[in-house]
Amino acid sequence: MSGKVYLVGAGPGDPGLLTLKGRACLEAADVVLYDRLVSPEVLAFARPGAERVYVGKEVESGASLAVAVAADRGGVAAAMPMMDAGLRPADATYGAPGAVTRHGLGDTLRQALPDALRHAPGGITRHHTLADATREPDPRQAEIHRLMIRHAQAGRTVVRLKGGDPFVFGRGGEEATVLRQHGIPFEIVPGVSSAVAVPAYAGIPLTYRGLATGFTVVTGHEALHSTGVAWDVLARSEQTLVILMGVGHLAGIVERLIAAGRDRETPAAVIASGTTQRQRSVVTTLGEIDAAVRRAGIRAPAVVVIGPVARLAEHLAWFSPAPPVAPQAGAPQAGAPQAGAPRTAPPPAAAAPQAAAPPRR
Repeated sequence: MSGKVYLVGAGPGDPGLLTLKGRACLEAADVVLYDRLVSPEVLAFARPGAERVYVGKEVESGASLAVAVAADRGGVAAAMPMMDAGLRPADATYGAPGAVTRHGLGDTLRQALPDALRHAPGGITRHHTLADATREPDPRQAEIHRLMIRHAQAGRTVVRLKGGDPFVFGRGGEEATVLRQHGIPFEIVPGVSSAVAVPAYAGIPLTYRGLATGFTVVTGHEALHSTGVAWDVLARSEQTLVILMGVGHLAGIVERLIAAGRDRETPAAVIASGTTQRQRSVVTTLGEIDAAVRRAGIRAPAVVVIGPVARLAEHLAWFSPAPPVAPQAGAPQAGAPQAGAPRTAPPPAAAAPQAAAPPRR
């Protein structure tokens, strides 16, 4: 009997922004295939005993992945993502009970793990990653397809967990197409996209009467390398421009926009690790944004906002990350607003409506 795949958006980072249906899917999943930008706090909602498979891909700059390749081609490799300090510090959260559990690591990989991860309570259990396959076009995505199909055909409930929204630069459409071609039932569970949530946490409304009547979202890589990007339209538009995955290409993006006619004095902002305790923002002008980001040491993941609304961050900023707090076992930690503002928290543990929850298998 075939199982079912749920393509679930994990939101931008703050576990309080995970939808109720997304949480219900995690609590019922047999297997969770999760991406690089899914926070440990969100992953902790997966039910005890669920198999967690890391299928993250390379970041635009600075991150590395320690991989121990599985001997059996039919299996997957055992590994943990090793992020640079500016991306996602490896901390005890990864090893907290309910977060990542029970899979033996080879000596080489174990030596590469930070002490806080290697010796955390509960260790690491049943945690996998993709093999390092580079011999065919986009082999990592092909492996994700293979894992979804294999687990679903074995009768398992599978959650394909993606940062943000699965249909916004998440290749969710491609994965849904593959599932349909193989006759595997699936559902799409939308998530809160970082394109709107991260600017909001920085106090930047993407639309504002008199300043911007709409917005355009592009990715940094596509903006530079795709021949279909109309730079003259982006440069002269009065709409807000939002660029995801753009920090590693920021200098080239700025150059193209200015060359196409965008005023160097246009307000611009870059928000790194938005909605999380590590959120940092830089607000300046388009002509100065690349230098300002480098001076501040801003690194991916980050969202770039270009347009007059970026300047509103100076007046509307509201989110103040709290000082680091040692995570409690099994308790997801949410972003903390300023004193007096409502604190973001994970959804209550009450049962979700029947229609929202996938069947327990």
